[in-house]
Amino acid sequence: MINCFNPNCQVENPDDQVVCQACNWPLIRRYLWAVGSGTREFSSDRLVYERYQVIQPQLWLDTRPARSPLPLEMAPDLALPYLSLSPFSIAIPRPFAYLTTATGAEVLLLEDIPIQPAAIKPSAMKRSVIRPSASKLAAPLLLPTLAEAWATASALHQITWLWQWARLWEPMLAVGVGSTLLHHDLLRVEGADLRVLALETSAAAPALTQLGGLWQLLLAEAQPRLQGYLSPLITRLRGGNITAAALTQSLLSALEALTREEPRTAHWVTYSDQGPTRQRNEDACYPPSGTQQTAPVQIRTLQPQSPAPLVIVCDGIGGHQGGDVASRLAIDTVLEQLQAQLQSPDLSHPQLETALSQGILAANQRLSEQNDQDHRQARDRMGTTLVLAVVYGARLYLAHIGDSRAYRIRPYSCRQLTLDDDIATRDMRLGHSLYRDALLNPGAGSLVQALGMADSRHLHPTVQMYVLVEDTLLLICSDGLSDNDLVERLWPQELVPLLNKPQQIARVGQRLVQLANTHNGHDNVTVGLLHLAGQPSPQPPVLSPAWPLWMDPRSPLPFRRRHG
Repeated sequence: MINCFNPNCQVENPDDQVVCQACNWPLIRRYLWAVGSGTREFSSDRLVYERYQVIQPQLWLDTRPARSPLPLEMAPDLALPYLSLSPFSIAIPRPFAYLTTATGAEVLLLEDIPIQPAAIKPSAMKRSVIRPSASKLAAPLLLPTLAEAWATASALHQITWLWQWARLWEPMLAVGVGSTLLHHDLLRVEGADLRVLALETSAAAPALTQLGGLWQLLLAEAQPRLQGYLSPLITRLRGGNITAAALTQSLLSALEALTREEPRTAHWVTYSDQGPTRQRNEDACYPPSGTQQTAPVQIRTLQPQSPAPLVIVCDGIGGHQGGDVASRLAIDTVLEQLQAQLQSPDLSHPQLETALSQGILAANQRLSEQNDQDHRQARDRMGTTLVLAVVYGARLYLAHIGDSRAYRIRPYSCRQLTLDDDIATRDMRLGHSLYRDALLNPGAGSLVQALGMADSRHLHPTVQMYVLVEDTLLLICSDGLSDNDLVERLWPQELVPLLNKPQQIARVGQRLVQLANTHNGHDNVTVGLLHLAGQPSPQPPVLSPAWPLWMDPRSPLPFRRRHG
């Protein structure tokens, strides 16, 4: 049996049901991966702590997903590497709960694990968030390992996995789990994403040359148009003649070379609403609410009339006077800083990353100066959160500060891409507590940083970059929509159909606002949807040893290899 996720219901349901038989809410299935010495003490079909159903020795199902796990006084040592790597949430699972057995052995349960849940046919789902039709579900399966998927993968997928693999090397080495990246069974793939099943701790740090040896085994089944580039690169890697930073940059350049000529179309829309209980709307968005746009995305065609697609959502901080002024002023300042640069056809990754950070800091400085000029102190200071998505060729950038969020939706997954800048997330990242425990602490949702509240020297906006390998649907929103796990409940019914029908993006955006007002309703709500679809290039390039950039092994800065 599985309990309903609705906190006002929590009725038990047979675990093969899709919706609650009492209240018709979708049933949330939280599958967990168990690690630690205590996993050997539990057999399949056993119910642990009257809550966790053991499906297989390490695959467990949480049958009471609406309840918080048993609280801990402090985070266990077994969880610390996962907490330190929480900024890499797409790849690294998150600790959910910690148990001890009768013999004192440890069990750490991980959520957001690389499994393929049983598919629910779209035809079997009604559109309403609270009344999808019932359907039987099969047990989930682990996603394939990278080694299993490698031979049949496209060149773009292969190079994307290698880039993510290299990018994880130094962060994982720093927390003592670098050996994880040398075990194929722990590296799983979900489309273009590299996913880690669990972390392995080792006393001796692995060498980068060992990674080269592992990649050498993949070379024979690499796509032919990659082999001219990968063969000498792997030779340098095995010989210790390249740094991890240089390797990562070289692979990113290869990705850009493969995707630069691919035609890509963007559809985007924004909506902002006061909500049923607020006196005014302190949210703001760009483009202005109700704007729907469609445009091709190709770096070489960027111009003032068709700059890169850009979506911004700001949430004026509740309880602060002038939140509506702050959110609009922040957007105006960021646009002033960015729009000219986004029309350039030759922005490198570091240049655009820096421009986004500087744009956010400029907005913060402008708000802070306005607060000082108006003699606003403490809670009287106006402030705002900000989340921004911009597409530049095959690169998707997210920049954020505060607790407005970005989600990425695919046919069988909805992943939160941003981490809230609040006390709960800060305590998790510092290793003080598991995230679910941190949420129970007083003031867990209080922001630790937002625009307008402090000098820019003390502000640290987050900028993330993703390579667009597959069709992507991005949702960015204020907490009027994301509160109470509403996105996690509605995405299969409301957002998945949009993946194949981008022309309905305006209707879906309006629907999300309606659902937020109906099921939350305590705040303003702002929604931005961005759909990106591409087609393989009719004449994909062949990567040679001279392209992309070759790297000086002594420095992460690139230089072009000379010939003759």
